[in-house]
Amino acid sequence: MTSGGGAVLSEPLTPGTVLARYQIVRELGSGGMAIVYEAKHLDLGKRVAVKVLRREFTADPSYVQRFVLEARAASSLSHPHIIAVTDVAVEGDTPYMVMEYLEGTDLAARIAASGALSLSAVADLALPIVSAVAAAHAEGILHRDLKPENIFLATRGRGREQPVLLDFGVARPITGNRRLTRPGLAIGTPDYMSPEQLIASPDVDERADQYALGIILYAAATGSLPFNEDSLVQLAAAIRRGPRPPSWIVRSLPSQFDAIVLRAMHMQRSERFATVRELGRALWPFASGIQQAQWAEEFGDAADVVSRLSVRSPAAPLSAPPVLRDAGAVATEAQPDALRALPAFGECSEEALRALLATSHVYRFPPHATIVRQGAHGHGCYLLLSGEVDIIKVAKGRTWVLARLPAGCTFGQIALVDNLPRTASVVAASECVVVEIGREAFERMLDGTDEVGEALRLHLAIAGVRHLRRATRRLAAILDSGQVDRSSADARRELVYLQTAVREWALPVDDAVKHPA
Repeated sequence: MTSGGGAVLSEPLTPGTVLARYQIVRELGSGGMAIVYEAKHLDLGKRVAVKVLRREFTADPSYVQRFVLEARAASSLSHPHIIAVTDVAVEGDTPYMVMEYLEGTDLAARIAASGALSLSAVADLALPIVSAVAAAHAEGILHRDLKPENIFLATRGRGREQPVLLDFGVARPITGNRRLTRPGLAIGTPDYMSPEQLIASPDVDERADQYALGIILYAAATGSLPFNEDSLVQLAAAIRRGPRPPSWIVRSLPSQFDAIVLRAMHMQRSERFATVRELGRALWPFASGIQQAQWAEEFGDAADVVSRLSVRSPAAPLSAPPVLRDAGAVATEAQPDALRALPAFGECSEEALRALLATSHVYRFPPHATIVRQGAHGHGCYLLLSGEVDIIKVAKGRTWVLARLPAGCTFGQIALVDNLPRTASVVAASECVVVEIGREAFERMLDGTDEVGEALRLHLAIAGVRHLRRATRRLAAILDSGQVDRSSADARRELVYLQTAVREWALPVDDAVKHPA
């Protein structure tokens, strides 16, 4: 059926219906506001996708305007991972837009079929989408409806899978006074909406899209949503409580990934990443070697990737991102009395210590298990409740056992200051129990006024000042003694020890110069 002029189109459109130069072939899918069809361009014979606004919305100018805005927003963005919009028009009283035709499946279907994806697969799929969202933000456009259904895994060229961002149907300019939604109307999909979207805040910004990306990462890595509530009221309450870390569901996920997701999903916008591109930088180390190389210029350290590619045989696999702890770690429980054994918390109340344990992870490590791996970025502060650990560093082709720390020690906190890579590994010398305080909880404790936070700040301040003073004296002694000759094995050993001590804050530093055991 050919339609034109003021003709009223049937819904859904039947195969053979012609919209200007496009002939409908079949329905591909439908959503709340629109139906998408496969169609053929009559002049070019090219397959396209045609999105048609549902009839019940065509009488409302605000919905028509929103539909046109989507077409304009998508067509203004030139990015390989954003759906290309090639035309927009009105047939009768029904607006439609024409997009490139994609074959494949969406991320929601992939998660439903496969469950939790591997961490490298999550990062490989997410980085192109993060790049696409960043490109939209750079053009002043918010998406506002990011979810797995709007991430299409298109099969392009040689069967390679390419994530593509779809559906800017509720997009709006980041700045400007024109509003296409009524005040107080929440726009988006509730399960993926930021707290500010749920309350229909008038000043929603780029960080709302970041929040949705955090939930997408959570769902892809665990196979489940962080919140599963039956009503908006229950959902809002769950958001206020905060999600459990992804590693509570998939134990093999490292705490670095927990920190990334929980920061992106922070209830307070000011606590999220400053931009989605920063989110991409944090996620980049978890991608496969090939994807790291592809996205190094935008998210990573290109020089580091080039050096790793150049020194390895082409047949050798690239090294995986270092993990924070061994998969053999077993989650366990700890009581407030165990924390009181640490000098920093000896005077804290049971209620305060229980609150600390509720926001931390407690792990029991077998002997020889790696708790912190050299080269991993700092994403946790560790309290050693029982057992002993060794500080081990690999440098200059040698393995150095720098120190053995007893129960009651704190380690790893200095690397949180600037997300520094660890300069040494921490390995269980015996069975030990460790409280892991993630970056988000650690930063809240340092900023808060509760007794645990104050105790931790005092402990770190005193330990840090003493440590820096001793390290400075020891370095001065080394320089005065002339042990800066790097050809000297003793000098190398001494400098390796001191460098690690300064960076980790866990190693004992004495005023006198002496070699580590």
